[in-house]
Amino acid sequence: MVKLLLPNRWHVGLFVSAVVLLYGTAYSTGGGAGSAGAYLRPAVGATAMAMGGAYSASPGYLISWYTPSFLASLRESRVSVGGAYRSMGRTEAFSSFEFRVPPRLGAGITVLYRGDPFITGLYDGYYNEQGIVIEEQPLERAAFSTLTTRLGAGYLFSRSLYLGGSIAVFYQNQPMASAGDGTVLNESVTSIGGFDLAATYIAGDNLNVSFSVKNLGARVNWQIQSNSWQDVVVDVHMLPSFVLAGSLNTSLNERPLVVNVDLVSHLIDGQWKRLKAPELTVKGGAQWQYWENFYLMAGIGDLEFSTEMADRFSPRVTAGFSWHLERFSQGTWLHYALATDRVWAGIDQQIDVTFSF
Repeated sequence: MVKLLLPNRWHVGLFVSAVVLLYGTAYSTGGGAGSAGAYLRPAVGATAMAMGGAYSASPGYLISWYTPSFLASLRESRVSVGGAYRSMGRTEAFSSFEFRVPPRLGAGITVLYRGDPFITGLYDGYYNEQGIVIEEQPLERAAFSTLTTRLGAGYLFSRSLYLGGSIAVFYQNQPMASAGDGTVLNESVTSIGGFDLAATYIAGDNLNVSFSVKNLGARVNWQIQSNSWQDVVVDVHMLPSFVLAGSLNTSLNERPLVVNVDLVSHLIDGQWKRLKAPELTVKGGAQWQYWENFYLMAGIGDLEFSTEMADRFSPRVTAGFSWHLERFSQGTWLHYALATDRVWAGIDQQIDVTFSF
């Protein structure tokens, strides 16, 4: 059970900090646990999760989310839908649509919901002048919800080089204070401006390399209405990330094998200041086509390297499969993945379907 002992009707900013820390830490998969936008870091889509989150060099779907430059490689349209149930009761769902715009463009949109609809064990606290709790009041169940939309486009600059970018819209709704009668007051915010810039280089038939900068300029500005004499304004900047990724096509036992690696670094904060403890997260995974219409996948995610590594080193172990449902519908794939939680509190699971036409 979680206890948050907070004064009623004032110091609402403390409640904000506690909630952001709680859900930022729970969702974080890389450096910057507890920072704004940490809920966005877990892999989206079952294929990405099954390969440890290493999916940026040549994503097969959700391209506008991972590497918008790769949208220029599209030769057909693609629709994807899926969802996940993560440890500690967290839930998510997504949908995406990607299409080609002849002769050199590709475009796509991804919409992602992530949240926790069952936050329990919250308490309100009343303090005396010495700062000692003199009364506790249980609060009703609360919920945390986010909705993120990414619009992306890719341009075929040459046969070997794709360039692209995307813009994000962030919506968050979360508990901020109590009304004094056991009910929880929610606040919401919507912001536009998380820019991604990406480039993909096709180094022959067997190797793709990509580089991207994500969440440039992303920020949320909370205007929190309280019952005190003063409202609270919280302006939060998200950490930009730099992603260098590679995808190698090879073989194992004469069967096609794809090996992916993503290197994700956090070097600066959202105001272009160098972080005191820069961080590097390594993600790796493989996809093996053992049968013609059935792929096996496995990976290791969130291998962190930083000055604080000893305090947070806890990689994920991931696995899954992709199944081409050609007997039922040509161009339809079913993907499934499971992964250990970073704090070993349970198992994350994702399932999704993609349809190309």
